[in-house]
Amino acid sequence: MVIRTCECCEYTTNFKCAYDNHMKSKRHLEQYDRCLVSMTPLPEKTLECNACKKKYATKSGLYRHKKTCTHSPTPAPAPDQTNTIGILLETVSQLSTELKEIKTMMANTPQVSNTTNNNTTNNNNNNINIYLNYLNTHCKDALNIDQFIETLQFDKDDFKILDKNRFYVQGANKILQNKMELLPIEKRPLRCITNMVQSEGANQPVPLLVHENDEWKPECPAVIEYWLNYSNYETEEEKMVVMRLIERYNGKLYDTYQDMLTSDKSLKRMDDKISICGQSKTHIQMLRELSDMESLHLDANATT
Repeated sequence: MVIRTCECCEYTTNFKCAYDNHMKSKRHLEQYDRCLVSMTPLPEKTLECNACKKKYATKSGLYRHKKTCTHSPTPAPAPDQTNTIGILLETVSQLSTELKEIKTMMANTPQVSNTTNNNTTNNNNNNINIYLNYLNTHCKDALNIDQFIETLQFDKDDFKILDKNRFYVQGANKILQNKMELLPIEKRPLRCITNMVQSEGANQPVPLLVHENDEWKPECPAVIEYWLNYSNYETEEEKMVVMRLIERYNGKLYDTYQDMLTSDKSLKRMDDKISICGQSKTHIQMLRELSDMESLHLDANATT
């Protein structure tokens, strides 16, 4: 997917329409004027003769001068080899000392530490499997994420919600929550675990549980956020499931907005607000707020 960037405004989007709208927006035009005012010409580069130190503006001028220059280049001072050897010996000594300290620390570390960490990880994985088994038993008929996206439809009331909220992410997440609530609980394709008790010493993010290919699976929010921020993919299938949900949801919301705009010009006032729907930072913010959607909550106590 092509990423379009306006360096003047530090604006990035995957959507050509959003980029075109941004380039015509009042915000961009004002920022662009400020950029032009603040621009200063680059300092003129000068070329110097190594022998006589005369300066020339062009390579051709310096080249012609070197043909006739009678000065000898100033020899570079010889490095102080004694000082260099002393620095190297001191560095080797420090590394040797640090290596001995590390070996001593490793020898004194109780072996029970590894056992504890392994047990903690295994216990947390077992906890997640309990939730997956519960969903695969009681919510096995849930829509797959792609099916949910295909069934999404937006109307003017949805865009009233978007208009009413101050920030795009607040409105977009509210609309998504409403769409989830239209489905019976057992049909919803995304769940967030609440009240999850982790094993002592664990510090793992609570996973999101998604329904794909008629099966529930966990996805780590921290990993999703990393890939939203840093990665491009050749195909949709390569993406994590929640990534596809967030990106395609925003894309469909934007396309519907453009279609409705042709018949309802009053929506035009939301151009600036909705123009950020393709930005990765918008998708990351939506991801972070998914766990706040009550319609997606899966109470850990319900599985016991």
